[in-house]
Amino acid sequence: MMAELDLLGATPFELSQVHIIFDASNDSGCSYHIVKRSTFAPVVHAVRNAGIAVSSLRLETSDGIKIADCHSLRAIFPLTKKERFQRSMWRLAVAILLATAFGTYAHALWRLEAADNQLGAQIAEAQAAAKQARIQLAQRQAALEQTSRLRDQKQTSASVVETWAELTKVLPDTAWVTDLTLRAGEVTVNGYAQSAAGLIEPLEASPLLVSPDFVAPVVRVPGQEGERFVIKAKVARQ
Repeated sequence: MMAELDLLGATPFELSQVHIIFDASNDSGCSYHIVKRSTFAPVVHAVRNAGIAVSSLRLETSDGIKIADCHSLRAIFPLTKKERFQRSMWRLAVAILLATAFGTYAHALWRLEAADNQLGAQIAEAQAAAKQARIQLAQRQAALEQTSRLRDQKQTSASVVETWAELTKVLPDTAWVTDLTLRAGEVTVNGYAQSAAGLIEPLEASPLLVSPDFVAPVVRVPGQEGERFVIKAKVARQ
């Protein structure tokens, strides 16, 4: 469809006047050639009258020999009656072969099922026991995971509340926090202050925060009051 739109938009030809032949030898992309139907007409007529089977179509261009893809080939040279008959016979042979293979497989499967039935009761009993064991194990694992999640949530929630309360207490009124992240015993604080350099001393005096330090340059942001800071510190307890 894209080739047809390209043809109508970029050339003076109508679709009924040309053949669009796609290049099957172009591995790096998609390319096609436009050939007038009148150019192919004598060859197509002669081939059809002779009943010749055409298996490939090659075009000689300035870039070398180009091989047409199968769809372009069949659009110009449809299959002959002989080729259609041969393909039908081939499909029939494949169908017979598949039916024979399926019959052989079904017979082997029946024999296998008959042999398995002798151990059916023992297998069913073993499967029931294994299923029960898996259920109990899954329930125990789920209970352990839920307990661990609840413990972690409790500890994390308490740390966030305590850390936020401590920051609210120690930071001066000239500073405000825009983002707080608590992970793995470390707190990262983003915000603005009239003097970011004066924030380290009150943070160091806090019993909850250890080794506060800037982890990014202190900058002034256009349109914002004060200096933008990013400070990271360890939390003494969780």
